Amino acid sequence: MSQVAFYCPNGVNTLTCVSEGGLPAGNSGVAISSDATSIGKNELFTLVCVDIANQKYALQTAKGNFVTFVNEGGIGGSNSAASPLHTDAKWVKAWEKFTLEFQTNGKVAIKCPNGVNYLSAVNGGGVGGPNTTPLHTDATWAKAWEMITIKVL
Repeated sequence: MSQVAFYCPNGVNTLTCVSEGGLPAGNSGVAISSDATSIGKNELFTLVCVDIANQKYALQTAKGNFVTFVNEGGIGGSNSAASPLHTDAKWVKAWEKFTLEFQTNGKVAIKCPNGVNYLSAVNGGGVGGPNTTPLHTDATWAKAWEMITIKVL
C-alpha cells in the first residue's frame, strides 16, 4: 500500500476526493474532481494492490472508503447524467478493482474494472464544481485525456 496523488493529463491539476470520500453515486455534486492545483488531504489516496498476478488495484480515500467505478465503467460523455464514480464503498469488490497500464512515457492509464473502458479527465483536467462531470469512464482507448501521472508520497 502506498499513499499517492494523481496528476491529470494537463500536468497541473490533481484528482480531488470531495469531502475526503464517502459520496454515493447520484449525489448532487461529484465524488472526484480534477481542479486542485496542490496536494492536500483530499488529494491523497492509498493505492492498494488487491491482486498482484492480474495487476488489480483499488483506491482508498482519506476517510477509508474505496473509489467505485459505477457499472464497472463505461459511464460519461455529454449525453450521460450518471455519476461515473463514487467514494462510499466500505470494501473492495468487483467495481472497485481496476488495472494500471504503464505507458512508455512514464504515465499510466487506469483501465476500468470492466476491462474495456478507461478513466478520462475531461479537457485533460481542471474541471470541478457541482454541475460538472470532471471524470468519465467511457473511453475505449488510452489517449491524451487518459494519461495520468502517479506521484508516490
